[in-house]
Amino acid sequence: MSESNNLDIYESGRIQIGSNIYNNVTIDNLEDVGELGSGAFGEVKKRLLDNKVLAVKRIKRMDKREEKTAEYMDLKVMKCSNSTFIVEYYGCIFAEVFENFSD
Repeated sequence: MSESNNLDIYESGRIQIGSNIYNNVTIDNLEDVGELGSGAFGEVKKRLLDNKVLAVKRIKRMDKREEKTAEYMDLKVMKCSNSTFIVEYYGCIFAEVFENFSD
């Protein structure tokens, strides 16, 4: 799979929580209920979707090829991880600007 198609396997706006599937979800559909943390790889906010609590990680989109590979790997680790130290992956949202993410 080419680098340009790596992120294509992550369908933007499709969130699956158990048997519930939400399509065309944007950051505006997620109610902000507080900050969980931040670090070198992005910020994490506590958000609600249909009264379900989510930890939403904002990863800044990168321009350089190496940075895009790191971005893809970060998503892949979250999606494939089965660790008690990592929250369960439900989906992702790609957007040019997350105007409603920061205070």
